[in-house]
Amino acid sequence: MFCCLSPSPPPTTPPPAPQVGPYLRLHFGLGGCASPEAMEDAHADLRSLGARRRELGTPVHGLEGQIAALRQYYRMLCAAEVRFPISKAKEHVNKLAFSWGDSFRGGTRKDKQHNVNFEKAAVVFNLGALLSQQGKDQDLETDEGVKVACRCYQEAAGVFGYLREHVSLKVDAPRPEDVSPEGAGMMEKLFLGQAQECFHFKAARDGKSPAILAKLAKHAALLYGEAHKLASSVALAKALASTTYPQLCEVKAAILAAEADESMAAAHRAREERAWLDVQRCLDAWATRASATGVSALGDVYESMQRSGAELRVNT
Repeated sequence: MFCCLSPSPPPTTPPPAPQVGPYLRLHFGLGGCASPEAMEDAHADLRSLGARRRELGTPVHGLEGQIAALRQYYRMLCAAEVRFPISKAKEHVNKLAFSWGDSFRGGTRKDKQHNVNFEKAAVVFNLGALLSQQGKDQDLETDEGVKVACRCYQEAAGVFGYLREHVSLKVDAPRPEDVSPEGAGMMEKLFLGQAQECFHFKAARDGKSPAILAKLAKHAALLYGEAHKLASSVALAKALASTTYPQLCEVKAAILAAEADESMAAAHRAREERAWLDVQRCLDAWATRASATGVSALGDVYESMQRSGAELRVNT
């Protein structure tokens, strides 16, 4: 069983143009010594940004369309951030606030910040959630489905890694737990674990050697274990109390660790059988030589080894 995140609904902050108006008049109007064309160009950029933002609330193009829309909106936010800095500072756009419902609490806890990085964090989180949904929707009975699922989970993990490294720390404290560095890190490890589990699933179906299966399962177990450690940490335990993420990560880690041990035991058993065959060949060669020369000093040893070999074959 693989899990996915559900994206939070796009925030209901009104279009940015009215709140950005004072900043535009100061920096792009006559007071800022800019031309009317520059003022209109700034308004056009804001209208385009607002239109793209509203489209996020009407997902009519499937997961692929929603993912593409989020990526485009994020790029537009990065470009707009340079022209229209948004913060509480007096010289910036300080009347525009972005809101977000913490997904770990089912969206019931609402937060609002005068910080464009808060909006960027929301967009990146939703992008990772949609990629995880795309992975969960794949048919794992086909090689192509497993391949696509692995790629989607890896991309989702990469998105949450980006959120953790480049966006979360720029969000004003106190941060919602789902867009905090700890929350993003937990989701990153979870989806890396799911991608690794997909590799293990396909390798087992393809009949790979026990040694390979043991390595893949052990790595997946370690990733789930790291996710569980973060989910159970002081920073996230309270926010995740009403979810099954801690239990899911713990169970997945235990199951895959057990599968790794089972595969490693099979690998060791196979090596023992190969070693015993080598010993058996040596004994057979010795027996042939002893029979030809009349030597029987090791006869008891030979018979004992034969009995041990028979027992080994019965037990395996």
